[in-house]
Amino acid sequence: MSERPTFASMDPPLDPVVLKSLQTNFGFESPTVIQSLAIPPLLRGQSVKAQAETGGGKTLSFLIPIVCRMRREKVKFNKIGTYAFILTPTRELAQQIEGVLETLLKEFHGQITWSTVIGGTKRSQEATKLIVGANIVIATPGRLLDHMQTAKDWTFTNVKVLCIDEADRVLENGFEDALNRIFSLLPKKESMQVMLFSATNDHAKLADLEKVTSCFGTPVIISTMKHSSDVVDALTHGFVTVDPELKFLLLYTLLRKYSKQSQKVVVFFASCNEVRFFADLLNYIDIQCVPLHGQMKQTVRSTTFFQFCNTSSAILLTTDVAARGLDFPDVDWVVQFDPPDSVTKYVHRVGRTARGQGAVGNALLFLLPQETEGFLGMLTAHLTKPLKHFAFDEKKLSRALQDELMSLVAKNYYLHRSAYEAYKSFLQSYATMPLKSVFDVYKLDVAKVARGFGLAQPPVVDLGLSESSLKKGRVKRARE
Repeated sequence: MSERPTFASMDPPLDPVVLKSLQTNFGFESPTVIQSLAIPPLLRGQSVKAQAETGGGKTLSFLIPIVCRMRREKVKFNKIGTYAFILTPTRELAQQIEGVLETLLKEFHGQITWSTVIGGTKRSQEATKLIVGANIVIATPGRLLDHMQTAKDWTFTNVKVLCIDEADRVLENGFEDALNRIFSLLPKKESMQVMLFSATNDHAKLADLEKVTSCFGTPVIISTMKHSSDVVDALTHGFVTVDPELKFLLLYTLLRKYSKQSQKVVVFFASCNEVRFFADLLNYIDIQCVPLHGQMKQTVRSTTFFQFCNTSSAILLTTDVAARGLDFPDVDWVVQFDPPDSVTKYVHRVGRTARGQGAVGNALLFLLPQETEGFLGMLTAHLTKPLKHFAFDEKKLSRALQDELMSLVAKNYYLHRSAYEAYKSFLQSYATMPLKSVFDVYKLDVAKVARGFGLAQPPVVDLGLSESSLKKGRVKRARE
């Protein structure tokens, strides 16, 4: 049996200062699988398209070669302007990459500079940092394009490395036009090194990505993924079938248990309004939790993200804004209150736990009775590790809490309004789910759904659907 490779034995060799930083600041002696496969060709200057399971160490896979190449070429502060672009689909992922880069550069004492431009902060402040000097720029596509078009004194004509992290999701988020415009402003595309990293083998999305990046030449293909989507072996995952009016009671029971055990939990919802409502409700009834969703101000999002990263026990309620790329350390449980609309999204959500070497984690999926057979069939067809079936005794759920919830929502104007918006958003989200054989809005018992939000009667919700929706009595067609 061959010995496990180390960073010190890599060929080509790593820069000595980078090697020291990996050992001193990260405590790493050996690379992960994706690092051992991706770093050598990147060190040789080749372009790479890499897919690896979430939590496999992709960030250092591209940061190490970028820093080593800059050291080899003796890139100096503000002498050539920006040397490398790193693009991400979300602000939080950009900030996370910045944190890893900052740790990697601790041994360099300011010899290499960087800047993060993501929006949510003053454009002028970001522009000043770029103009003063940023060898590495970490950015979301829209904000980067904005600065490329408006920051007149910023030098980016010497960019030699273009890295796109969560590359498939960048296209999924609708950034294709921005990417094409960014590419058109970059000179010497044929000689540029391109690094494309993703956590999926979705052939359609990757084909779209190849089309967008074809101007840069043909990359080396690397993949550590056995299937288009799969979960890590260290994950224990299961499902529970629950009526809609009992979902919150079950969630409350679980979160109270996890809180007493000082565990770290991420709960996924389908919409921002659901996150708002259930966060307010849980905090009101003494289950401390924090919300994270795309409609929050960036300063609040950043504060929440880093606080949750740095705590050992907490409950985070979130949307799919946290489902990809974000590395929350030591998450014990991932609970999917609302199911995702695809196997890929399921894998990315549960990938927030059991991350990294030696880590373990748990995940629980809530399914309605009419969803269970179809959704489980889809998961079973794509995942190698089966889900466990967890049962619960409905009699042990606090019916008194349900009565208290209904009374509280009825009397508190703010909570009542928030419950209505959450209920409305849930139905609207459900109606747009692509898997109609599994998620059929017409099969929902809207009275039970409403009670799950603390509403005594299901409000009328305009879903903009067909005339047949009128048969439900509480779902009406949009006026044309």
